[in-house]
Amino acid sequence: GIPIIALQVINALYKLFLDPSNLDKQSVDNIIGELIVFEEELDARGKPFFGGERPGMVDYMMWPWCERSDLLRIMGGDRWSLSKQKFQKL
Repeated sequence: GIPIIALQVINALYKLFLDPSNLDKQSVDNIIGELIVFEEELDARGKPFFGGERPGMVDYMMWPWCERSDLLRIMGGDRWSLSKQKFQKL
């Protein structure tokens, strides 16, 4: 479910931030693949948060990591930036 995917995203980002040498296309593609699941789930729910109209536990777990996602661009350049068009809900 969504909480398990949240942990997968968090673990993958944490691994990259601890050791930037792990930053490669496959790692970023894996993260993007997991984030697409979140984006699609939010779209299907039709609500601004996983908790509905108000943030829930998953929203609070993911929020700091979404804030840190710019580090991918900082560490690897524009080719690793997450598209705001692709992730409009996140």
